[in-house]
Amino acid sequence: MKDQRRVRKLEFVPSTVTAGSSKPACRSTRGVASRGFTVSFSGKLLCIRTKLAQPLKAEGSRTSQLMGQITPTTANPTEPDLAPRPDARSLDAILLEANPKADLADRVDWLIALVQWLRQPVPAAEANGSRSAHVRLKRLFTLMDRQPEWKLQAARTLRSIVRDTCALDLFCETGLPRENGFFSEAMLRLSQRLLPQPPYDGDLGTLFSVLFPKASDADWIRSLDEELCLRIRNLFFFGTQAEEDGWNTLTADMCDAVVHLSGQVSSVGGSTPVRARLKRRNFRELPFARLLPAVNAVLGSLGKTNDETLAAEMLHLHAQLDACHQAIDQTLQNLEEFGVSPGLVYQLERMRSQLQRVENLVKLLTARDDSLLRHAEFAAELVRENQERLGLVQLWRDTATLFGRRLVDRSAEAGEHYIARTRAEYLAMLRSAAGGGAVTAVTMGIKVIVISVGMSPFFTGFFASVNYAASFFLIQVRGFTLATKQPATTAPALARQMHELRDPKRLDALVDEIIYLIRSQAAAIMGNILLVVPCAMLLAFVFQWVVGRPLLSPAKALATAQSLSIFGPSLLFAAITGVLLWLSGLFASVADNWFAYRRIGQSLEHNPRLKRWLGLSRLRWLVAFLHHNVAGLAGNISLGFLLGMFPEICHFVGLPLDVRHVTLSSAALAAAMTGSASELVSAGIFWKAVVGILFIGLLNVGVSFTLALFLAIRARDVKSPERGLLYRALLQRLQKNPLSFLLPIPPR
Repeated sequence: MKDQRRVRKLEFVPSTVTAGSSKPACRSTRGVASRGFTVSFSGKLLCIRTKLAQPLKAEGSRTSQLMGQITPTTANPTEPDLAPRPDARSLDAILLEANPKADLADRVDWLIALVQWLRQPVPAAEANGSRSAHVRLKRLFTLMDRQPEWKLQAARTLRSIVRDTCALDLFCETGLPRENGFFSEAMLRLSQRLLPQPPYDGDLGTLFSVLFPKASDADWIRSLDEELCLRIRNLFFFGTQAEEDGWNTLTADMCDAVVHLSGQVSSVGGSTPVRARLKRRNFRELPFARLLPAVNAVLGSLGKTNDETLAAEMLHLHAQLDACHQAIDQTLQNLEEFGVSPGLVYQLERMRSQLQRVENLVKLLTARDDSLLRHAEFAAELVRENQERLGLVQLWRDTATLFGRRLVDRSAEAGEHYIARTRAEYLAMLRSAAGGGAVTAVTMGIKVIVISVGMSPFFTGFFASVNYAASFFLIQVRGFTLATKQPATTAPALARQMHELRDPKRLDALVDEIIYLIRSQAAAIMGNILLVVPCAMLLAFVFQWVVGRPLLSPAKALATAQSLSIFGPSLLFAAITGVLLWLSGLFASVADNWFAYRRIGQSLEHNPRLKRWLGLSRLRWLVAFLHHNVAGLAGNISLGFLLGMFPEICHFVGLPLDVRHVTLSSAALAAAMTGSASELVSAGIFWKAVVGILFIGLLNVGVSFTLALFLAIRARDVKSPERGLLYRALLQRLQKNPLSFLLPIPPR
């Protein structure tokens, strides 16, 4: 089908174009042209557009002038002609439509069509040794040099577009965050991705995004050489006339953008959340307040003959810009120490980007060497930043790095005491885990009773969640350990040490830490299971002796054992539980960060009403208790409700999903064995459930640890080569001393 489409060329015979004729005589040819006068059009174009086919007057009709100035086509080996594409408009047709007196929307459409033609890919065979990215641009200049009238109309049209548009948003918003908050910026980017764009309203920034919609356009602009940049500039100034004075508003808009950006930085920098985290809180002493006067001084010195004054003002402005960056760094350092707010982090990063834009614009305004490559580099940077600004992923990365690092540090501080490095700490971990197993056995018994009451699914899940949360909080308060809660906090403690791993000593120390961590997990799991099983069986026997019936009926015991089988969906449910365990650790870190950022402890301690009710000593004890346990409270309550409500919510929406926790599953299997041991063992279900519980423990710990470690690595920006060194060192240590991963023996 494509091969059957033929390129049609139009042959114009100048002798037939006479005054008063309705249209120029033309005839269609197939790939050939007589007399050497040709203009290439796409196959679907007529001889001339309808609006150009009006009656021609003898005194200088524009169409007659264009037809009369067509020159014989000649081959240019350095700037090759491009084969016309039947599915695209030709360059000749686009240039013929240039009209500086047309409506702005029509002129903008003309410019978009021209740039789209320039950015079409060029086959390597057609480049003839030239840079393929700019072959079409060179072809444009070659054609306009041959047709000065076309060049003049195009130049006037370009100047009229600059005159009738505003470039303020192009300089102060394109490529920069536009909204004042993280979530409003995210919604703006999402709407720009999904919703159709509004009609063009004279904003040059919007037109810029339409002209260069791809990230590769930045490379296309950056690769322009100085000769091409000069030809582009000369095109804008070609044939300038007196009535066009004042068309170039770009410099004025650039000055306005510098003032506008500086004002925004001064406004946000003087706000309470920023000033409260700086040493000097007086607004007039802040560098943000001195930025705008410094900018106005530089702009006032532009165009004056005294270069020394301009140089002094520029030096002062750079000093204020550096002071603003230092103030932002000081604020971020305070956030890292006393808690992070995602909204404030977003505002600070937005201020940093605005300061960089101010610096770049001032460099362009004060450049004396008239280097066009600097302008091309600035345009390319606008394209790159604009494409990055449209991405939600980039926004999340830029805003969440510091926030994630803060959460990682909070989790790491909480996870240090879960790592057993010595034999004494290993035995202490076994004892604390055994206490956690005993409490979990009681939790399992209460859960069975709650389910047997026969309440609605919502209330069943709610009371099960309360049971879990109370049990987990009791484990923490009593100093016990629940094995599966460790990975979410110990992984960040591990990632905090992942730096400079190319040093053999640091790498060996990190491998030792990983071995300590793994065997601590093993000790916690063994301690939980060693005591949860006998406690659960004892509880089941006591319940049967008091009530007169088994805690689990034979049918329920069989169903419980089958639900834990290695061949059932228990492994999937165990992986889901690992995700919930990681989420609970994340909630704990968020709560701890919120407690520190909002200064809840100081607020409570200085509350006069609480002082009267509790007394100063009790109030200080309460504040200290919350300071050390707010993360545990949030983590335990969130984990309890995640484990209790998640299955009920999934069943409500029709998803057959459940949770499998290794300690609770061990207690459930032990309770099932008290009344139906012979049946479960004879059927082989018991051993399948035992193997299933082993894998449930591995998935609980593995999934939670992997997610926490991944978040910590991303927040710490640990590179992949360093991770590769670590993996190889771990394999070598496993081959040399495998027992050190499970038992308290020296790792080396």
